[in-house]
Amino acid sequence: MIRSDDETVSEKLKNYRSLVLKYEAYQMIYDQLYPRITPVLSDMPKSQSEGNALEKLVERRMDLCEKITEVLTEMRERLDEIMVMIGQLQDNEQIVIIFRYVQGMSWRKIEGKMNYSYKHCFRIHDRAVEKMTLNDTSN
Repeated sequence: MIRSDDETVSEKLKNYRSLVLKYEAYQMIYDQLYPRITPVLSDMPKSQSEGNALEKLVERRMDLCEKITEVLTEMRERLDEIMVMIGQLQDNEQIVIIFRYVQGMSWRKIEGKMNYSYKHCFRIHDRAVEKMTLNDTSN
């Protein structure tokens, strides 16, 4: 549904920010639909029709909750996979990748923050992506 096994490392990195935003949106929906509440039971008798309607509503909400939970779990797994790949890089490579893909910085801002030339930032980036690609294909 969300996952594409033939997704390249570059595509995974480019999709990271949108995946985080999508995860946050789904989490917000989940929190709105299923707030943490404590049920209160009443000893008042209920009619048969009230019970059936309530049961159906609860069933539908539970199904939706399960689907959203599956989507959130899949997204978390993808985000974790990317962070593990980034974690295997050298420090300066991690910084370039995080600045570029996680924080969405421009190359000029990365250049200024790291105090490296524009070209050197690109070399670090290319080396990092190559390492991540090798690690990704070896699994």
